[in-house]
Amino acid sequence: MKDAREFLERLPGLLAIQDAAGRYVWTGGDTPDEWLGKLDNEVQPAHLALPIATHRAEFLEAGAGPVTELREVGGTQTRYRVQRFALDGGRVGLQATDITEETEGHARRAVADRLASVAAISAGIAHEINNPLSWILGNLDFAVREVEQWRSAPSQDSIRDLRDSVIEALDGANRMRRIIRELRTFSHRDPATDLVDLRRVVTSAVQVAGRDVRRSAELATDLGRAPMIRADAALMGQVVVNLLANAADAFAEGQRGTVKITLGTTPSGDAVMEVTDDGCGIPDTELESIFYPFFTTKAGGAGLGLAICQHVVFSFGGAITVKSQQGRGTTFRIELPAGRKPTEVNPRITSFARADTSAAVPQPPMLNVLVIDDEPFIGSLLQRMLDEHQVAVFQTGTEALAELRAGAEFDVVLCDLMMQEMSGMEVYAALRAEFPAMVRRVVFMTGGAYTPDAQAFLDGAANPCIPKPFDIRVLRSTIQSVAAAS
Repeated sequence: MKDAREFLERLPGLLAIQDAAGRYVWTGGDTPDEWLGKLDNEVQPAHLALPIATHRAEFLEAGAGPVTELREVGGTQTRYRVQRFALDGGRVGLQATDITEETEGHARRAVADRLASVAAISAGIAHEINNPLSWILGNLDFAVREVEQWRSAPSQDSIRDLRDSVIEALDGANRMRRIIRELRTFSHRDPATDLVDLRRVVTSAVQVAGRDVRRSAELATDLGRAPMIRADAALMGQVVVNLLANAADAFAEGQRGTVKITLGTTPSGDAVMEVTDDGCGIPDTELESIFYPFFTTKAGGAGLGLAICQHVVFSFGGAITVKSQQGRGTTFRIELPAGRKPTEVNPRITSFARADTSAAVPQPPMLNVLVIDDEPFIGSLLQRMLDEHQVAVFQTGTEALAELRAGAEFDVVLCDLMMQEMSGMEVYAALRAEFPAMVRRVVFMTGGAYTPDAQAFLDGAANPCIPKPFDIRVLRSTIQSVAAAS
């Protein structure tokens, strides 16, 4: 024991030797003398003694490196980095260094980093939204003033100016919708996964983005064998399209180069994909920032493409890296773990929104539609968008249920998911209890802000959910599909 003591006494912090039974037979440094002859659970509160005993067992069985433990010394709970040493006779030497201040410093820096990230993202969102919002409001204000000035039949110039202002406002609104749709990608914490053939994803993405790429570069593909991956095919397709679009933007106006996408298998059996261009390259000073949301060097760019790529790849257990040299080009490399078996997928019925709406039946039958939304403008908007149907609007679920109890009948129910007085989930439960035949006629509407309960509800529900702002073709197609099915 003398050699062990001499070794431990040269170290700082808590020092001790435990016998084979776990009793402290020697203490040094900052270790209290009253620990002598006692077990961990006799000198530590119960909620602290268990992990200490567990770590000791792991060390004796297989060996272990330093672990972080919370210990109580002198009535104060302190976080330590604990190292154990195997001694003869089954004894264990213990040395622990106080890392409380270090840990708290890391926590403070992590909070500061998160706040800085939130501030940067918020500023980016405000910038990207405010630009189109300014011309939406400006053009609509012009349109209102123009109409108010009409005292007789308007001139052709006035009609043209009014039409142009509305078109520009629509363009701004569509730009905002694209930004919000891309931001929604970040809210998919647990995206649905299934076995996906990455080769088919890449082939489809090339068909989508290939024309734009070929305007500035030759597009080459080398699609070797790659294992199936567990992912969402649509999200992975978005990743490939984003990377191809990014590569196409690497060439200056008038310059022409090559973009190549390759697919293969790593030595460990995982899928690997690379998108390479021989364009302008990325400066070293920008490489660390390219995956930050809203970081962009492109005129008019939103700075979301690469951030979305990283988020999606990470969500499926993969990794994305970049190598670039100014004037020589850039390579993005994605590695994704091979899928072992298909996962059980509960398909979100939002597939209604992805259906081919071009096959809508001409002159659909008039339907009785019930709208429940606590935003009055949403109700009046839906009445205008669905003017070929009879649309009744209520701002609370209580009012809508009272109408049903009074004997009103509806072919479709458009119900907002998140409402203050009575949520869409509560309306759904009430319908299931009182009007079970109405349940399959419900179409949920959402702006994308889910609580965990709402997300779980949507994942398990068999009803369609359409996003706001509405695409009128999707809206009409969905209610026709629901009415026909019920």
